[in-house]
Amino acid sequence: MILAANADWRIAQLRHCRYYEKVLRNANRLFEQGGAALQAGLNIYDAELANIESAQGWAAAQSATDAEAARLCSELPDAGNYFFDLRQHPRERVRWREAALAAARALGNRAAEAVHLSNLGIAHEALGAPERASEYYAERLVFARKMGDRHGEGIALNQLGGVLAALGHPRKAIDLCEQSLDIALEVGDRRDEGIALGSLGIAYASLNELPRAIELYELRLQIAREVNDRRGEAIVSGNLGNAYYESKELQRARESYERALSVYRELGDQRGEAIALGNLGNVLSDLNEIAAARTLYEEALAISQSIGDRRSEGGFLGNLGLIYAAMGDDRKAIECFDHRIEFARETGHRRGEGFAQFNKSLALHRLGETATARDLAESALSILEQIEAPYSKVVRERLDEWQIAQNQKMTLHR
Repeated sequence: MILAANADWRIAQLRHCRYYEKVLRNANRLFEQGGAALQAGLNIYDAELANIESAQGWAAAQSATDAEAARLCSELPDAGNYFFDLRQHPRERVRWREAALAAARALGNRAAEAVHLSNLGIAHEALGAPERASEYYAERLVFARKMGDRHGEGIALNQLGGVLAALGHPRKAIDLCEQSLDIALEVGDRRDEGIALGSLGIAYASLNELPRAIELYELRLQIAREVNDRRGEAIVSGNLGNAYYESKELQRARESYERALSVYRELGDQRGEAIALGNLGNVLSDLNEIAAARTLYEEALAISQSIGDRRSEGGFLGNLGLIYAAMGDDRKAIECFDHRIEFARETGHRRGEGFAQFNKSLALHRLGETATARDLAESALSILEQIEAPYSKVVRERLDEWQIAQNQKMTLHR
């Protein structure tokens, strides 16, 4: 009787799990259609989330001894990949994908294993661990080449390129993303072609080649609209805003950021919403609307803290530091910059660390702590030169100004 009851329970759980896998896939298909269907898909996901999580929990717990449970454990994350990217905390995504990866390996499903490796990299990037992410992407790349999977190879090359750009290696990133673009053109995948163009744009922007970056972003935006990639449209709108902002075209930057914010809110993408709010804050700060900028930064910081996005949290703290500096509160600014430096080191964000060190040095110099300020600015210069950041020129010029002023002061005292 006990064995029969256990068998009946297994059958009931499998039915439950299969049913909610189908619900999730149907909702995912609606989301892909965009427009009103997109919102309908989100509504289904939100309404059924508890049941979906219950199904995954059972499948993960049984996957080591039950082949059908293992199949479901492997397939559930992909059944709702759009929703999990938007709504699931990165730590939860890691947990689901690790269980799915183990299940795929137990089943010998090489294609699923490759997909899970990529998504584990994406989740670790969202957690602010780019070096760990690069390990998953590199493993996916080796895997794809062994299998002769050109499409998978292109995806892995692009993902590796993106993380290398974030780690301060833009020229290596360009090489990998160009290889990814070639493969996308070879296999005729317009969506991947657009993604590769966007990644190339980011790499060129990091080298301050802004006209080239804008050109690439515009092509990326065109393809995103063509294939109805709303999230891609939001991402590239934000990147376009960044390029216009760096080019001092504040009105065009503001328009691009507002477009990104609108789409992110439509999708329920809190991470994207926070980034767009922070970028809009940058524009308002430059327009000297300091109070409004501070409000946007605080909203963005609250969202990033609530979703565990450490990388963005550090960036918003750095922005708040600049606001406090503009308000004349250098001690509060330094406190923010210290947190920014801590988070940048934690997430391997060299560019962010260099900028935060330089901004802190400026605040220290204003407070009369000139020796400490100079040491910190030199450290910032070292970092920015290592990653070929064009802003290193500004840091060097400021160090030269301080040295001239010090020499003049010493001359007057003789």
